[in-house]
Amino acid sequence: MTPLLPSVNAFLNATAALLLVWGYTLIRRKQIQTHRKVMQTAFVTSCLFLVCYVVYHVQVGSVKFPGTGAIRTVYLTILGTHTVLAATVPVLAIISLRRGLAARYDKHRRIARWTLPIWLYVSVTGVVVYAMLYHMPAAQAQTPKILVHGHRGARARRPENTIPAFEYAIGQGVDALEMDMAVTKDNVIVISHDPILEPPVCNGPQPKAVIHELTLAEVRQWDCGNVRNPLFANQQTVPGTRMPTLDDVFRLAPRGSFDYNIETKSFPDKPQYTPSPEEFSRMVLAKIREYKIEKRIILQSFDFRTLVAMKKLAPEIRLSALTEVDQRDFPAIAKEALAGIISPNFRLVTPAKVAAAHQAGLQVVPWTVNNPADWDRMIEAKVDAIISDDPAELIAYLKGRGLR
Repeated sequence: MTPLLPSVNAFLNATAALLLVWGYTLIRRKQIQTHRKVMQTAFVTSCLFLVCYVVYHVQVGSVKFPGTGAIRTVYLTILGTHTVLAATVPVLAIISLRRGLAARYDKHRRIARWTLPIWLYVSVTGVVVYAMLYHMPAAQAQTPKILVHGHRGARARRPENTIPAFEYAIGQGVDALEMDMAVTKDNVIVISHDPILEPPVCNGPQPKAVIHELTLAEVRQWDCGNVRNPLFANQQTVPGTRMPTLDDVFRLAPRGSFDYNIETKSFPDKPQYTPSPEEFSRMVLAKIREYKIEKRIILQSFDFRTLVAMKKLAPEIRLSALTEVDQRDFPAIAKEALAGIISPNFRLVTPAKVAAAHQAGLQVVPWTVNNPADWDRMIEAKVDAIISDDPAELIAYLKGRGLR
């Protein structure tokens, strides 16, 4: 609901302005009773606007106008006069209404001569401010857009790494679907964060099982949507959901222009869980080539061996170096992985590290960032994208900040 409030506010301001003009024409025609009803409706409309305005800004704070130069001067002038005069409208409107309803027409006319033009100016400029802030191309062109990656689809809302989660994320307008890959015994790439199947993510015929020791048919015996993850109170279960293959998620490509941020879950200390880094990369590349989506792929990993292998096989594929605790500067980490993107745990992000990464031509995509306070930190650090479990809420928040 929050992203709609600026539009609702503009609609209420526009409605109030039309009612005020109508009320003025009515009184000029001496239609006093209808004039009263119309002006009362205008007052109620402006009150509704005030409530919506306060609710919106309590939730998202102030929204900065991104334009510069002359257009910024015009905007600030309109905003300044609008704000000052808006403070007088409630007092003027109440006094005018009280005198009019009490039939104290002489006193009513004396104050209404001031109330009407000020009230009308505030309503009209409210619409103008909205249009300049949210819809003016010059402003939008200068707005830095922070991309949103749906972590495991959108695991705060749907079962992680499943088709329902990816479909939900696509519907919310994510820029990239983030997911993890494992490989079955019969060499099918499936989407799973963990190499071992176990509750609460998936429930099956045994307490737990290693994916690489099961065929796809055996993996599909597990239900990966019938139990809510206790970490996410708003996650909706989808009973009967099976683990998707990489083919399944690549078939979603025609539904939008989103990218795929796919992770090779490879473990140097547990080589039995996956193919070798070189073979894993070859298998993934074959699927990318099959669906002809090379330009929409980011391959990420904590195991840089898979990134180095992909670099040799397909230099055009974007690579992202994942890191959780490495305290080195971001360029040093990315260089080791041959990656053009650094994807750190968000707690490692500082403005200085991001600036150094940008200076080196790198993008910074932190994970996994789930609350407004941390989103603000990432925004202030000037990251390029944010990976979040709740991409819909993040998108709404960024829109409120004028960053999408």
